[in-house]
Parts: sequence; C-alpha cells; structure tokens
Amino acid sequence: MLGYIFILLICFFLGFDAHKINPSKQKRKLFLIVVFGAMICFAVLRSYSVGIDYINRVNQMRLLFNMNFSEMIAYTDQVQKGEYLYTLYIWIVSRVLPIPWLINGIMDIFILCTFGWFIGRYSSDVNLSSLMFVTFAFAASLNVTRQYVAASFFLIALHFLIQKKPLKALFPLLLAAFIHSSAVILFVIYAIYAIGFNLTRKKLLCFLLGAIASFFAFDIILDIFVQIFPQYKYALSGWTVGDESFSFLWLFIYLFLFCLIYSRLPHRITQDVQYLQSNSISMIVIGFMFYAVLDLLKSELDFVHRVQVYFIFGFCMILSEILHGFGLGKKRNSAMVILFKIGVMAWAIFVFSQDGHGILPYNFIWNWGR
Repeated sequence: MLGYIFILLICFFLGFDAHKINPSKQKRKLFLIVVFGAMICFAVLRSYSVGIDYINRVNQMRLLFNMNFSEMIAYTDQVQKGEYLYTLYIWIVSRVLPIPWLINGIMDIFILCTFGWFIGRYSSDVNLSSLMFVTFAFAASLNVTRQYVAASFFLIALHFLIQKKPLKALFPLLLAAFIHSSAVILFVIYAIYAIGFNLTRKKLLCFLLGAIASFFAFDIILDIFVQIFPQYKYALSGWTVGDESFSFLWLFIYLFLFCLIYSRLPHRITQDVQYLQSNSISMIVIGFMFYAVLDLLKSELDFVHRVQVYFIFGFCMILSEILHGFGLGKKRNSAMVILFKIGVMAWAIFVFSQDGHGILPYNFIWNWGR
C-alpha cells in the first residue's frame, strides 16, 4: 500500500511544476522516467502472490517451458484460442531464461514504457494524465497483463494512424490480436480512420447517437459479432454475464465531460481552429467515447469490460485536453486543478484500500515462498 501511495505522491508533488514541465520536452521526459520508472519497479519486483491471476500465469508459463514447439502450437490452438504471439514469446524466452518473474517483468516494462511514451507524446499535461493512469489503470495492468500488452500494441497502431500511416498501423494491430483474441475488434479503428479523426460538433453528435443506439441494439450487435467471429461464443456463457448494476453516477460524469468537449469543438474545421483539430487530440476524444460507452455496457456483459481496457488511454488523457482547452492547464498552481488532483489521489487511495485488485498485501519477489 505504501509503495502505491508513494507513486501517487511523486506524481502529485512533481505536478506543482506542471506549468514548467509540459512545455519542455526534456522535463516531460524526465518526469515520465521518474513516475513510470517507479511503477516499473513496483510491478517487476512483485512476488508471484501479488495479483489476482499472477500465480496462475506463472503456472501456465512453467507448463510451456516443458513443451516442444509442436506441443506449444497445439496448446495454443486448444487452450489459448490462437493467441500465438503470447505463447511463442514465453516459449522462446524460456529456451534461454526459464524464469517466470523475468518473462512477466519484460511484459510489465513493455506496457509501462509504451503508455508512458504515448502520454509523453500526445498529452497536454503529462502530470495529470500520469496521475489518472496510476489511479485507474496501473493496478489493473498488474492483473490482466496480457491484455495490457495488446493495448500497448494498439497505442503503437494509433500512433501510426495519427501520423497518417495506416499500413504501418496494421502490423501492431495484428500483433495485438495474436496476444489477446479480443483485440480483433480493434480493427474498427480503420473505419474511424476512413471517416477522419478531425472532430467537429456534427461528428461528435454522430458518435453520441451511435453510443445511444448501441445500448438499444446491444443484443443485435452481439449476435452479429458472434456470427462473424464464432470463436467468441464463450462470451455469452453464464460466467461472463454482467453482474454490476448500471451506474447513473458515471453516466452523469461522462455526459458532463462530453458537454465540456462539445463546447470547445468548432462547428466545422477551419485553418484558424487549433483546439481539438489535430488528429492526436481527436483520437483521445474518440478513445474516451469508446471507454465511456463500454464502461456503461459492462453491466450487460462482463466481456465488454475486457474490451474497455483498450480505450483506457482516452479516459486517462481526456481531462488534460479539456483543461488545456479552457486554458486552465496554463495557469500556475491553479486552485481548481490542484483540488482536482487531490480528489483523484484521495479516490485512488480509498478504492485501492477497499479493493487492492489482489495486489495487497504487497511482497517482493525475493520473499516468495517464505
């Protein structure tokens, strides 16, 4: 618990100089190295008992260690639903270093470095975006590590799409799908790319109408999806049915954020419009929209919660863009921004103390077995 609080405090106190950090590439880089470096140490040095499913993942790795290549392929087909890149990665590394702690640690480093790089590259406020990541994503990444690896490849694909390089984006999307089967639905991003990332109020309203329609047509959409991808019929089994009640609180929060975004959007794209005109900021808004819809839909089907992971970047980064759009991010020690960050920290500590995601009690890897 103290390690997690320590990371939050680092993020918060370094944020007092956010007005100096954000304009400087060197200071942004240094901030991210310190914060995400602390998270890497926390993640990599944890014992096998830290995490809801970590020990099961370790046992699976040890099983793969003793397989030959053909056995590994057969195992992937039967058990891992064709997620070849994940099992192949474990199998190859284990030929040299059959150490579960090291193999999982490499994945943790890849996840945190990729998210840190994406935030550093595209966030208007690396401090606030990093604080949101620590609060809403970091603990989860220690449990569903494999899916966060797929989400990291998705961020690389988004980078190429933002840079208008769709062919280069195809490769990391394929890698994501071979890491976690649910990532196949991310190819819908190409449809959005064809429409265009630059947002206007009309486009945003169309996204909103599509989100509303998805609630009424959820069963139909799910049936069509399963017809196209029959391997996902397991998503309809009893254990994946949503058991959470619909959250009207989060519905209000998402609508409030949507209204703030909408108020800053232009009616149409013109050369003199700068805010929310770039592909990168528009992609953050689109990611937030997907995250919000999926978060509300998870009460219907638990499998949706899995897909939500891929768009966590949008939720973590959207507030930075809203504050930047209203000019609040430029003000030194803005009272509202500081109070908001304190609120986020308090929320993180409260939620983490109530449900530590299997991370509590925290033990170091060298204490495993004692």
